Amino acid sequence: AGISGPATAAELALARSEADECLALHEVRREGPAPVYDEAWDEILLQRLRIAARSGRAPQRGPVAELRAHDQAHGTQYAATLRAWLEAQGDLTEAGRALGVHENTVRYRLRKMIELTQLDLADARKRLAMMIELAAAEELS
Repeated sequence: AGISGPATAAELALARSEADECLALHEVRREGPAPVYDEAWDEILLQRLRIAARSGRAPQRGPVAELRAHDQAHGTQYAATLRAWLEAQGDLTEAGRALGVHENTVRYRLRKMIELTQLDLADARKRLAMMIELAAAEELS
C-alpha cells in the first residue's frame, strides 16, 4: 500500500494520487517499507522527472546533454564532475573528494567543460536546471 500525507475529505483525490506515487516509488526501489509521501516527496518529484526524461522529454541539447555526449565519445567524466561540483555547491575540495580526485582535477575539468559547451556556472537558475537534468537522468539506487 502507498501512504499519502494527511488529507481532508476535499483532498482525498490528491491523497490517492500521492499514495499511488509512493507505491510506484516502492516498486522501483524494491526494498524496505513503502515510503510515506511527506518523507519521500523529493524522491517522488525526481521519479516524475525520470519518467518524463525516459519518455523522450529530456533536453537533447544544452550543456548537460553536450557533456554526456562528450563523455560517451571520449571516455571523460565531465557530467559526473559537474554533478559533484553542483552538489558540493562549488566547493572544489568537496567535489574532488566525492569523485576521488584532487581539487585541481575538478578545476581543470570545469575549464575544459566551459571550453566545450555554453556552461554558465555563474547563473543560479542555470545551475538549478543543470542539477535537475542530472538528477532526472540518474537511475534510482
